[in-house]
Amino acid sequence: HGSEDFDIQDIEGKDSPFAPYEFAFDLATGSVAWTKITDKYKGTSFEFPQVHPDFIGRYAKYGFSGVSPRGDGRFTGIAKFSISEDGSGSGLDTVINFGEGVWCGEPVFIPDAKVHSTSKDAADAGWLLVMQFDEHSNSSYVSVYSARSMDKNPVVKFLAPRIPYGFHGYWVPEASLEAHLKYWETYDTIAAGSRTC
Repeated sequence: HGSEDFDIQDIEGKDSPFAPYEFAFDLATGSVAWTKITDKYKGTSFEFPQVHPDFIGRYAKYGFSGVSPRGDGRFTGIAKFSISEDGSGSGLDTVINFGEGVWCGEPVFIPDAKVHSTSKDAADAGWLLVMQFDEHSNSSYVSVYSARSMDKNPVVKFLAPRIPYGFHGYWVPEASLEAHLKYWETYDTIAAGSRTC
């Protein structure tokens, strides 16, 4: 575990500079503790961690990330981690590897709207959306995997226009997007009216 004086050099290892760590912040004392979640797959980078968006800022039983054995930002798969509430039993659950020459960007978590997110067990209720590129066919795909089962076969996969490496995404439910657009439409109307004399 760490101390109040956190230094990134304390956790960077020669084998895996982007290993998964779990941080615990004690707001009462101002201290920070951290634990390495796994040493499995030494030399492999786990980047762009995700949790179910309803669990951001609170305990999430599971987390997900991209897997890069080369550490060059090209992900060969996605990982699922179990996260314990006290940091003592966290670990790597499952890795889906896409196979030679198939790369993806970071996974984006899409919650299952039919599952109420107040339960700790809802933390993996949803899907992981990834944009993939297959070097063999020179084709891009959007693939969706079950976050709960982590089955290696996608729930859905469809051909997409060429998507460059490094493309980032985020999932926004339709109702949130509509509310956001309505807000800015109202804001723009008010702002335009205040500029008129």
